[in-house]
Amino acid sequence: MFNALAAGIPVLLSASSFADTSAAVRWRVLIMQGGDPYLPSAIAQDRGIREVFARESDATIEFVTEPLHALESGTPPPDTVITQYLKTKFAQREPDVVIALRQPALGFLERNANALWPDVPIVFCGIPDDDLLGRVHSAHASGVRMAFDVAGTLDLARRLQPNADRIAVIAGTSTYDQAWRRRIESTVAMRTHGLPVTWISDAPLDIMLERVAQLPARTIILYSSVFRDANGNTFIPRDLIRLFADKAHAPIFSFFSTYLGAGIVGGSISSWEEQGAMAGALALRILRNAGRTTPSIMPSPPSVTTVDWRQLQRWNIDSSLLPPGTKVLYKPDSLFRRYRTELGIGALVLVAQTGLIASLLIQRRRANRAEHAAAEQRSALDQASRLAVLGELTAGIAHEINQPLGAIMTSADAAQMMLEKSPPMSADAAMVVASIQRASARASEVVQKVRSLARGKPLELRPLHLNDVVREANDLMIHSFSDASVACELALASDLPRIVGDKSALQQVLLNLILNAIDAMKDVPVTKRRLTLSTSVAGPDEVALAASDSGHGLSEQAQKHLFDSFFTTKPTGLGLGLTIVRSIVEAHGGRLAALNNEGVGATIRITLRVAERTGLSREGVLET
Repeated sequence: MFNALAAGIPVLLSASSFADTSAAVRWRVLIMQGGDPYLPSAIAQDRGIREVFARESDATIEFVTEPLHALESGTPPPDTVITQYLKTKFAQREPDVVIALRQPALGFLERNANALWPDVPIVFCGIPDDDLLGRVHSAHASGVRMAFDVAGTLDLARRLQPNADRIAVIAGTSTYDQAWRRRIESTVAMRTHGLPVTWISDAPLDIMLERVAQLPARTIILYSSVFRDANGNTFIPRDLIRLFADKAHAPIFSFFSTYLGAGIVGGSISSWEEQGAMAGALALRILRNAGRTTPSIMPSPPSVTTVDWRQLQRWNIDSSLLPPGTKVLYKPDSLFRRYRTELGIGALVLVAQTGLIASLLIQRRRANRAEHAAAEQRSALDQASRLAVLGELTAGIAHEINQPLGAIMTSADAAQMMLEKSPPMSADAAMVVASIQRASARASEVVQKVRSLARGKPLELRPLHLNDVVREANDLMIHSFSDASVACELALASDLPRIVGDKSALQQVLLNLILNAIDAMKDVPVTKRRLTLSTSVAGPDEVALAASDSGHGLSEQAQKHLFDSFFTTKPTGLGLGLTIVRSIVEAHGGRLAALNNEGVGATIRITLRVAERTGLSREGVLET
């Protein structure tokens, strides 16, 4: 490149435009690369510089990069050629600060700064400490020292390989490689702890690879740099690490940050990018002070023990051997670390769902308890209703039982007299005994009906004739009809199909309706008190039972709420009788309706399904 300049051929060295941009640009920063600008270390330093300016300054800044890597070749161009080129390039506007990366760039500026830009401040970085010793810097030069921890890297290797019995160091033949060899030699001499040291250098690359492959597993391998081998072939040192690592039978260590991730286990490492960032911060401070800052040299960024997790796994190195504070790279995140946000949200959702489910279970348990309590209350109310009905029937029951008991006593006396005669009247006595049996059966039947009505047992569904239920209920209420002066008429359909139901429960329904009807007619003249109990076919698969009275009828409110719990038209009523009637009818799959008659009174109509529709071909039990 610079040979082309010497021949008079114009060459553009920067991607920046060099037109007069002074009106738009506040500061112009010249980054002078003393080596190949495409080396990983050079890229890292350049990135560190630019990131500091971008993060800490809002000013418009023009970066210009000048690579001087030809200065490391065997035939560098004269300083006068480069100086003339730079004067021409920056004739319209000088740089506000020059950042020199690596020793060749700083050396050029030290020799030519006065001829180029005598008042422009210089900042340097990427130069080893031993290269800075004894140098005479420009009066405007500041910088960042570069110290790489070879000793700390060897100590880490000894710690991770406690059984190692030798050390091998890989280095190239370029000027840069040999400078680092000398530095490492001085350190290794003090840190070997009696271990023999082998140098893999001064050979072609293929021979170096063979020597590495021959090293035993108990070897500490230290990789410096290989820019050039003995045959003069040039390389990028990072690119060779993978080749050496594939051949080696032992882990490789180094102290350069750009080698991490390429195949080394790790080392005590100072970051190239952090060096660039420190140089950028120093340059920015100088620019803000308009170049009046006193030149200073800052210490190197601290070295940090850093390892590659993948290489630890490859060489089966116990991570517990790592010193405290070690930085571990490339370690796969755990599921929690990788998805901690998603897992956190999921955990919150799970907790919320768990709380919701628990709340629903608690509510369900409360609902079940409430339903159980309600069922117990309904059962108690049902029993109370039955007992209330029994109270109303007490007089009728006494009358019904007294008649057969009186007949039994009369017949028993007659039988005794007949048997005392001589000769005994056997035929007449047999007739009297038969009469006693009939009367006893009648009394027993009445008692069984009352007991069945009083017990709150589950519904026992059996095929039965609705007309029989009506007749028996009428028989039970004959005395009540007489006491209330109510004329009861039965209008029963002759062709009524059977239903499936519980006889005692349906009798309870009918007795409730009869008692309500009697109560509804208490203010009606005696001669007009009439109750009609009727049955009829309501459709192809339904029958109807109706109780019609001649009372004063139902109010509009009573028609809407007659079967609601605690609704009553009686001053002393509880409003439970017809509620229980409704529950029994609905348990039979039936319907209730209340309506006023066209003339006087009201009718309660019950519709029940016939036996064929229920689908019950045998007796069943239904809990209520």
